[in-house]
Amino acid sequence: MIVNHKYKFIFIKTRKTAGTSIEIALSQYCGDGDVITPITEEDERTRQELGFRGPQNYHVPSRSYSKSDLLTLLWNKRRKRFFNHSSALFIRENIGQEIWNSYFKSCFERNPFDKAISRYYRATREPRPEIYDHLLSTSIGSLSNWALFTVNDHVVVDFVWSVRESHR
Repeated sequence: MIVNHKYKFIFIKTRKTAGTSIEIALSQYCGDGDVITPITEEDERTRQELGFRGPQNYHVPSRSYSKSDLLTLLWNKRRKRFFNHSSALFIRENIGQEIWNSYFKSCFERNPFDKAISRYYRATREPRPEIYDHLLSTSIGSLSNWALFTVNDHVVVDFVWSVRESHR
């Protein structure tokens, strides 16, 4: 997830949509005050090798903490933070209405069938189970990013990019 103040955009990272690659590419355009959430160690090494900015400013400013957030901070000693797959609702509630309303917000989505195949290959190892059996054990919700870029079933981003597969 990225919030870029210079170019005024918010990138909401969805699952199984090349989000990490996109996040790495976008991080090259970020400055000191921008929000960049952490990714895996391996992917952070790639980002670093490319000379792009790494994770920064991903702790939610305490001025946007609720009473519940403050109690969690006191009790668990954990700060509230933006994370890889933060939902639009979470970002909107914690970035501030002015920024949310004035920045371009986008994400990527992918055909659920392609996502299911990708998930199958990532979640299974040789010898692989039958894909049919794997799909029966997969929750439908894991194949959708709808909850990440909607609020109350309304799309709240300015644009949803489509990830298209190239089949040979």
